[in-house]
This record gives sequence, C-alpha cells and structure tokens, in this order.
Amino acid sequence: MKNSVIKVLLRCAYISSRKYGSINSLNPFANFESNHSLDRLLEIRDTGAMQPGDASILLKRVDPDRNMNRYYHLSVEPSLFGEFAVRRTWGRVGTLGRSRLDLFADALSAQAHQHKLAAQKHMRSYRPA
Repeated sequence: MKNSVIKVLLRCAYISSRKYGSINSLNPFANFESNHSLDRLLEIRDTGAMQPGDASILLKRVDPDRNMNRYYHLSVEPSLFGEFAVRRTWGRVGTLGRSRLDLFADALSAQAHQHKLAAQKHMRSYRPA
C-alpha cells in the first residue's frame, strides 16, 4: 500500500510539473520586494525602564598558544514583568554561543550580580574588549 501511494504522489508531481512548469511559476509574488519585510533589522526602542548610564560588559579571553578566543557578555535588562534580568552570553568569538538569564527584583541587585560575575571572569583572565 505504501508503494502505491508513493507512486501516485510522484505521478501527480510529474504531471503538475509538466503542466505548470516549476513551482516558482505558480507563485506570482516570487520577485515581490516589500518595504515591510520581516527580515529587516528592527530598531531598538528605549523602554525607559533602565537608567541612561547603564551599560553592558563585554569581556574577552584570547590565548593563541591554546587556540582560545572566547567572549563573555553581561547585560542588565528589564523583563516583561517588572523584574530585571542579568543576561549572560558566552562562547567562542564568531559564534552565537550560549545564553542564560538570572532574574532579580530590582536593578541594583541585578547590577551587583553583573559586577560580581565580571570580577569572577576577570580572575579567569577575561579582559574588557
């Protein structure tokens, strides 16, 4: 039964390709370019929840002898529920790496945690980029 279904599907695909040409000829909007494309970069809007002086911390660790080229990025961001999150992103330079969020009730405790993590990485030979 499986083979007969596959044969019928292949036969239908062959007939439709002979009748209509390629699949691209079926789509009249294939070459349409929109000014509202979802692939465009979105603007980053300031939510006003963070203070203007707040900044993210980017640390790098480079050791050519050990073929090591790592980064560690720390940022404090507001969450959707009124909390604050410390976002950690780390990995090899040139990759997306991994990410982790730690939630805090207020911005001061989140920034304190951010600086504590930066100090720990500084002890492991990470330096500001």
